[in-house]
Amino acid sequence: MGTKYLVSFLLGLSISATATAGDSVNLSISPRAYFTSIDSSDFSEVGFVPLGGLSVTVGPAIGNWDVTLNVLVGSGDSDFTELAEFDFGQTGQWEIERLDYEALWRYRFKDSPAYIGFGARFVDIEEELIGDVTGRVEFETTELLMAEIALGLSGQVSEGSRHSLFGNLLLGLGTFESNLMELGEPDDLDDGSAFLADANIGYQYVINESSSFSARYRVIAAQTFGFEDLLTVVHGPEIALTFRF
Repeated sequence: MGTKYLVSFLLGLSISATATAGDSVNLSISPRAYFTSIDSSDFSEVGFVPLGGLSVTVGPAIGNWDVTLNVLVGSGDSDFTELAEFDFGQTGQWEIERLDYEALWRYRFKDSPAYIGFGARFVDIEEELIGDVTGRVEFETTELLMAEIALGLSGQVSEGSRHSLFGNLLLGLGTFESNLMELGEPDDLDDGSAFLADANIGYQYVINESSSFSARYRVIAAQTFGFEDLLTVVHGPEIALTFRF
């Protein structure tokens, strides 16, 4: 809930500051599709979770900063073989739902292809595990709350700015909370610190003055440190259409 208030606050701050400066507002909306594979240090198999999302960017027309709000949501499933110490070798089905909120303030350096950004991210992951042999059903909910810093570069590769390449690296540091529920057993709670790295490299094609297409390969790695350390890597191609108003 706190993250939703933060997103609303940053958006309101951007619009308010722009109006105060007396400038018109640049607004862009980017629907996107992220075709992810999820590798977890708990399981030997890879889960396939397609994510759909939307990015909204707002900032002053005359200025070198903006605020971007990102949302990604999706679900998928996979077979699994347990690699954790206490249930090693157990097999079954793994269903995953993922929700990712992010608010990012970006500052673009004058006469430079680089930008720096600061933001916050909230990730909610819900998993259902059904064992093949025992039929045991487990539900696990994990929430991550991160503060972020980002660096990005973009460069034109053709005259007229129609074709360009870009790359971004974002690092996050924060906390996580996890709740594992199993029928007939007490809840297993875990919490601690978390580290996140989000990196991508891609290509953008400008269709016209008000729209463009982009494609990138993106990797999001999250390491949690609690009772059981866990590394989860989300990776795959992402495509987006951007409409400018």
